[in-house]
Amino acid sequence: MYARGIEPGDIIADRYLVERLVARGGMGYVVAATHIGFGDRVAIKVLFPEAASQPELVQRFLLEGRVARKITSPHVVQITDMGTLHSGTPYMIMEYLEGTDLAKILQHGPLAVDQATQYVLQVSEALAEAHSLGIVHRDLKPANLFLTTGADGEPLIKVLDFGIAKSASGAGSHSLTDTHSVMGSGPYMPPEQVLSETVDARADIYSLGVVTFRALTGHLPFESPKDLDMLAQQVLVKAPPLTWFVESLDPLLE
Repeated sequence: MYARGIEPGDIIADRYLVERLVARGGMGYVVAATHIGFGDRVAIKVLFPEAASQPELVQRFLLEGRVARKITSPHVVQITDMGTLHSGTPYMIMEYLEGTDLAKILQHGPLAVDQATQYVLQVSEALAEAHSLGIVHRDLKPANLFLTTGADGEPLIKVLDFGIAKSASGAGSHSLTDTHSVMGSGPYMPPEQVLSETVDARADIYSLGVVTFRALTGHLPFESPKDLDMLAQQVLVKAPPLTWFVESLDPLLE
């Protein structure tokens, strides 16, 4: 069975014609589809059946849709609808994006300063709106930053995956996203998140700083083959300057 439940030619919600698999993740997959009436291409994100059988994962999936839908920034992937398949598996309808994530781009080395600056400023715009709404992403990392092309032909960054976001409105107050739980991606977590302490908008700023460091140098500020050693450094050690890795970088970037 294609993508563990959906096949090309299937019609979702009586209006979305499934075309092909786009991506697979740990909990689910994304397919490309076309709106039968309008002809618009969309992306449909669906949980794997085994994930859909776990209430906490379903709640996290639904949280992602509710939180991201509140943000109208062009630098956040737009969620247009949510629903449930006949099997009971939840899905969400998202804008269709062509491009790749920043993690794949950085596999080829660091970015030029002007390019990295452009991307970071765009992410900052998305965070500014999210934070004004009381939303903290809590899992910013290169894999959650998608590079596509805007209507003007210019590079456009989209922030993805608000699945563990914290919302001041209470949308993220469920136990699976409790502000004292250790959730996120190790190398990009601020010290307070590593220590399971309360996090706020500053956590996203820290994570974006680590993304920027990686984009400019090709390295993380703290690196170790042992995850616990790396996390300990994040809590106890001051980050090295960018010029330790790339001497040609302007110290004013610090």
